[in-house]
Amino acid sequence: MPELIDLLGLPLAACLLALSILSCVGVHVLKREIVFIDIALAQIVAVGAVWAHVYFDAGENSLLHHASTLGCALGAAVFYSVCRRRIAQVPLEAVIGVSYAIAAAGALFLLGIGARGHVHVQHMLSGNILWTRWEDLAFSAAVFAAAGALFFLLRPSFDAISEGYEAARRRGVKVVWWDFLFYTLVGLVITRAVCMCGVVLVFAFLIIPAAIAALFAAGWVPRLAIAWSVGALASLLGLLFAARLDFSLGPSVALFLGICLILAAVLRRRRRSVSMAVLAAAAGAYVALLAAYPGELGPVRSQRAAAETCAPDAEAAEEPAASFSETEIRRRLEAAGAPAEFEALFGLVDDPALRAAIVCKALEADAPTGAALALRFLRSDPPFFFGQQAADGLRGVMGGGLEYDATRPAADPANRRALAAVREKYNLED
Repeated sequence: MPELIDLLGLPLAACLLALSILSCVGVHVLKREIVFIDIALAQIVAVGAVWAHVYFDAGENSLLHHASTLGCALGAAVFYSVCRRRIAQVPLEAVIGVSYAIAAAGALFLLGIGARGHVHVQHMLSGNILWTRWEDLAFSAAVFAAAGALFFLLRPSFDAISEGYEAARRRGVKVVWWDFLFYTLVGLVITRAVCMCGVVLVFAFLIIPAAIAALFAAGWVPRLAIAWSVGALASLLGLLFAARLDFSLGPSVALFLGICLILAAVLRRRRRSVSMAVLAAAAGAYVALLAAYPGELGPVRSQRAAAETCAPDAEAAEEPAASFSETEIRRRLEAAGAPAEFEALFGLVDDPALRAAIVCKALEADAPTGAALALRFLRSDPPFFFGQQAADGLRGVMGGGLEYDATRPAADPANRRALAAVREKYNLED
């Protein structure tokens, strides 16, 4: 049980944190019949993020990155709020779909220009939930708390428009202004949630719990209670399922949210006896699936047992990467602290995402060791996004001023000079 908590504690906290605010937004989204607003906003925000990365070499947590994504979110808020008031001939859902398609095309165009652009797409879809840190949770909690407080304070106007747009307009409500505020808050929430959980899981959290709640309740408070309860249950089951079978966490949680929606529809439409039979069969299938794999965490635990027999030395570093799962590598990285442990882990993997994570953690724990690993990693010319992570980490320990361009190969003259400065500072061999 302690190992299970250590592995899934932070991802579960991230799921519950995102669920707490996205369920509230989802109730409004369903009432307004703008189901695909989160995907459209996420895609528009992604254009700003890609632009900052490709053309300005901005890191994920840089001021330029945040300014670019926030600017796109504000622009989208203006566009959607004005469109609903000014374009009556076309449903807003159609406008959202068209804007998503255009934003997706723009993002793919920019990614095609940049180096290794496919890596950005993967990161945007899958998120970073397995690698959640306390700092990420604290920052997300602050953003979501501020947005939630504003939703609560402004709820009379938001509720009036959600219940009936034209009726609110006839009563003198300034619908364009309130829609702008609504879409701005939604964009702010979705931007942060996508960075943490990915587009797939954010869309599932936004729509599925609210849809289940709409099947059984009409009031706002009952709907929120049902949405939070179902979302929390699906998050826990999905994370356990992913850990047991070593699957990706975000898609697994989204899958269980979908299963919950199907079961809720059965409960709503069928007789009680049939519904209970379906629920019992689903629960039995899930228990049987978990029981089919031995150990506390199935293959993850068996690989952990094999890993613990290997000392973090040169011999362990020669162990083929396929011997360990990604979850096991990340678990060992969380516990690592000695330079030899980071070097051994770096030698165990060849996946650029894992190597970038090892480099960044090593730079935090021991700068010389991390710098040596960063040099080895950058010389392999990794995909742009992961090379940028390593370069940003080096800038942090170098005190800024490292002029390394991750869009260019390590053999580029300017990059060679930057790496030489790192070697000189830490007395590393060429």
